[in-house]
Amino acid sequence: MPSASITIDAVTGSNPPNGTPLVIGATVQLGNNNSGGELTYLWEWLDKPEGSLAAFSNPNIVNPTFVADVEGTYLIRLTVNLALASEVSDQVIAAVKQLKSQIRVPAAGEIAEESALRGWARDVNRAWNTFDRVQANPGRIVAITDSVQARGKVLVVDAMHTLKAGLPGEEKVPLVVTAAANSAGYMRMPLAVMDVAVDGSTSVGAGELIYCTFSGVIGPLALGGGAYGDRLYVTDAGTVSITPGTTTRRIGYIIHVDGADYYVYVNGDPGHYEGTLKLYGNGDEVVNENYHLMLGATGVYSVFTSPGGAPAWEFESTGNLTALGGTATINNIVDPTTPLQVANKAYVDMHTDTKAAVLYWGNDSTPAPFVGDTCLDPGFAPRVTPLIGGSHPQIVVPADGVLSHLYIRAQTGQTGAGVGFTVMVNGAPSTITCNLAATGTATNDTTHTAPVVAGDVLDIRLKALGVIATGAVDLTASLRFRHTQ
Repeated sequence: MPSASITIDAVTGSNPPNGTPLVIGATVQLGNNNSGGELTYLWEWLDKPEGSLAAFSNPNIVNPTFVADVEGTYLIRLTVNLALASEVSDQVIAAVKQLKSQIRVPAAGEIAEESALRGWARDVNRAWNTFDRVQANPGRIVAITDSVQARGKVLVVDAMHTLKAGLPGEEKVPLVVTAAANSAGYMRMPLAVMDVAVDGSTSVGAGELIYCTFSGVIGPLALGGGAYGDRLYVTDAGTVSITPGTTTRRIGYIIHVDGADYYVYVNGDPGHYEGTLKLYGNGDEVVNENYHLMLGATGVYSVFTSPGGAPAWEFESTGNLTALGGTATINNIVDPTTPLQVANKAYVDMHTDTKAAVLYWGNDSTPAPFVGDTCLDPGFAPRVTPLIGGSHPQIVVPADGVLSHLYIRAQTGQTGAGVGFTVMVNGAPSTITCNLAATGTATNDTTHTAPVVAGDVLDIRLKALGVIATGAVDLTASLRFRHTQ
């Protein structure tokens, strides 16, 4: 008995789902699984993509070829022994999927189908009901690699690459290269992280199409360490890690941990790590040997030592106080407007310590309820205390010293439970800590101290000690810093 059983590139059945995915511009080989008695063959197009010029090399032989020149579905029928008593026929789909969506454009008459023989398609007229996973995510792109890559590699767009050159479906996609932290130029550019290849693979060779994420969740990654909320950086190998590379560039934070699998949120934000502590009067320094900045109850003023003998001083017309018979000239009041505002919020009496200053944090409210850690903004920020993770506020200590005297104030205390406050040094808790009771408006720790050195990173974290019903309002913290050099 004659047989009609179509093969596409030597594989029986529709493609998809059978066989190797068809590539636009490639020659497709058709055939028939003959069983004996086949006398005539007739190949016909039942449907082709709009704009396709595809044609059978010979519609009357057993094994014609055609070129898939447009993305879409080619619906093909083979009739064996037409008009004879032994006439049989078969029908298949040969399709090139859309590059970005990986969806097969349907053949004529299809709405939505799923079958083992013909794969899956969705009618373009119903596509508005579906959010394509790439086109609906502006933080994700299709790109082509310049070298071997894998999920978790940090990439940067280096050029544009042309696909299907000279064909009706010609288009350009970004060409990406590895962005290593020891290549400082890459650290100034928008960074992306490889997710998967367009076929779902987690590693690819050079010249392969991949999905890259500029902003969003990537995982699972094998970071080998870290916890929820930990910051992530770019290494010198161009990978995501909890350890910075040569050039410190933050790229996101850990959002979920499942055993050895880490899921991260990528945002490419350099965050606050590179910030510098700014104090009034002395620019970037807290104090130096000849000029001591001090916060008092009535403002910010300078403390000085007479250049010799009994001190004698004279106010000049400029407002400066000059040492008579010496060379030391100081400002009697340093910026009398803004520092006064700061001094009114400082709760540490600094009158007797000429090498000390006050660091200040604050936010207008805290969330309710909240879990995990949040932190206070340096100075005072009119926002809810931000979550620890990603780009949370921190300051860098510019000189060696000792921290002490933590004072917490709230205009209105939170209800439902207390809140714990901890001074963090380089992400680790110090011994300086206190709890603000439910509905409480003041607390402090004047007992404990913490040594710091130039370059240490500080933040003040707070954590709910139960279920918070209503958050605190106008929450502030002041911390004493004494210069030890």
